[in-house]
Amino acid sequence: MLKRTLLLTIVFCLLASSAFGFKGIAQHGKIVDGKRQGFIIGIGLGGHQIKFTQDVSLNGNRGTTKRTKSGLSVDFAIGYAPSNKLELFLFGKAADFSITNFYEDEVTINNTLAGFGGSYFFSIPQNDETWVESFYLSSGFGRAIWSAPEIEGAADHEGSGFFVGAGYEFLQYVRFEVNVVSTITSFSGIDFDGRWEIDTNSTFIMVGLKAMAF
Repeated sequence: MLKRTLLLTIVFCLLASSAFGFKGIAQHGKIVDGKRQGFIIGIGLGGHQIKFTQDVSLNGNRGTTKRTKSGLSVDFAIGYAPSNKLELFLFGKAADFSITNFYEDEVTINNTLAGFGGSYFFSIPQNDETWVESFYLSSGFGRAIWSAPEIEGAADHEGSGFFVGAGYEFLQYVRFEVNVVSTITSFSGIDFDGRWEIDTNSTFIMVGLKAMAF
């Protein structure tokens, strides 16, 4: 987990530093490109708090647990902006946290939602402006995966989910975002203890910064 966090931090810094020269062209001392339009790519880092409920059945014996955890969150997007007001993208939002499992082992869980989304911006450049600060709203839906990547052979729990978010682009290539992500996943299988059925409902709030290139 530490190595992945370090790698993501390096990628975030590289993207943030290179974004300023991604598509801008100087003319008479002004940037004539760099609008929030065309091909876009971004990565975000931050923290999250997740609340989840798990219904667990082992050989027909059912139990329910409710927990609240926190940890690192990451956010990735790639897509196309047909105008300065609208972005359409493929996204991945992931939250990492630690729990104590059924066997009293401390394990790292990764809850990921990946799919298709969009953002709508309320402010657009006027006259000869190339960019302006703006609030925006985002939403998307996709496939959800609940996994324990550090456990060899552990099966993924799969399902679906959606997110809604709001943000503020306060610099030309840097945004502050808050996202609420909801997922529902399920798993059924057999091991040496018997037959398992696990249904998980989770909601996590992500807060962080996102570096963009466009």
